[in-house]
Amino acid sequence: MSETKDKEKKIDLKGDKRNPETARLLRLRSESKEAKPEFARQSSWRYKRVKNRWRAPRGIDSRMRYKEKAVPKQPSTGYGSPRKIRGLHSSGLEDTAVWNVKDLEKIDAAKQAARIAHAVSKRKRLGIIEKAKELGIRILNPKEVKELEPKDSKKISR
Repeated sequence: MSETKDKEKKIDLKGDKRNPETARLLRLRSESKEAKPEFARQSSWRYKRVKNRWRAPRGIDSRMRYKEKAVPKQPSTGYGSPRKIRGLHSSGLEDTAVWNVKDLEKIDAAKQAARIAHAVSKRKRLGIIEKAKELGIRILNPKEVKELEPKDSKKISR
């Protein structure tokens, strides 16, 4: 028995600024997600027309619905992540959508991280990134934005 305990992975928390319990749970979640099977729709491996996204089996004689052996696994509560970190980003911060600079002022830098919305323009994105640096807020999707150049006032005539 002592040999199995020695073989278990030891979590290294040196240099981690997060709560040690949160860091441990985040690592546990990533390990369990790696072990989680891909949930396949019944007969998706058999027919091209049946896509491989999860749908519950509904046939009256379905072996998959009866959860028999040698049949793909179905989603269940046991595959879920720990309750304390459910919905958190892998950094341990809560993911918060940001559309403008005012939204950054509502964010708590210790618990939340900003994700710039898809429809935000380059000019607004630059402003959001600069303000986030000032406030010390982490941005989860920082795209490289080239500095805005003044557009030529000349139009090409044909």
